[in-house]
Amino acid sequence: MFFSDGLRRVSAYNVSSSTPGALASEVSLHFDLRGQSHLISTGCTSSTDALGYAFNAVRFGVAERLLSGGADATITPGIMQGFCVMRVVSASHNLEPERASRPFDRSRDGLVLGEGAWALVLEEREAVLGRGAPIFGEILGYGSTCDAYHRVRLNPKGEEPARAMELAIRDANIAKDEIGYVALHGTSTALNDKTETLAAKLCFGRRAYDIPMSSVKSMIGHPRALRGPPVWWRRCSA
Repeated sequence: MFFSDGLRRVSAYNVSSSTPGALASEVSLHFDLRGQSHLISTGCTSSTDALGYAFNAVRFGVAERLLSGGADATITPGIMQGFCVMRVVSASHNLEPERASRPFDRSRDGLVLGEGAWALVLEEREAVLGRGAPIFGEILGYGSTCDAYHRVRLNPKGEEPARAMELAIRDANIAKDEIGYVALHGTSTALNDKTETLAAKLCFGRRAYDIPMSSVKSMIGHPRALRGPPVWWRRCSA
């Protein structure tokens, strides 16, 4: 239904489509999913928090299984202009975009915006084995904090990102020596990369120099709502 006002045409769906939770609702409608239908929007940690939210709901018996996912499609003129004004976008490889996103590289000069999506089904191991479905990994623990420092900038001390990792490790009930890889945020900005490096050293001490770490953003750019830790998991063969 459209209402006409001179040359302007306004859809009756403007209100519902502008509600962030509409995304989760549309997924529920499409797949006929009943039960919890929630959207979590916490900036760069949105996907991690969504995964942690689903993980806790399943392990505490709130739901038998949940579909958890994330998506971001924000490459628009307005968003691009905003990031350019912030001076955090790479400008040295405009003719070689595949080389522009260089997390932790000495020659990095900023992030590259990207778009992406993912979805995982979370459920108890016994339930998965019972229906013969493949298991790709096991989530062990989740942790989250906020440094209450700035709207878009991390506190350069790195204390809260380190504490988030500590909380996830404690929740997973594992030792730091058991961790064989850390997926970093890796925005390719000088402040974030430096702060994240410091946080890893605060959390792991000298072992931070021995644990393999990298950022997937070197390959896909920076989809703003898609991120890695602090969720600890391990691959499963069965």
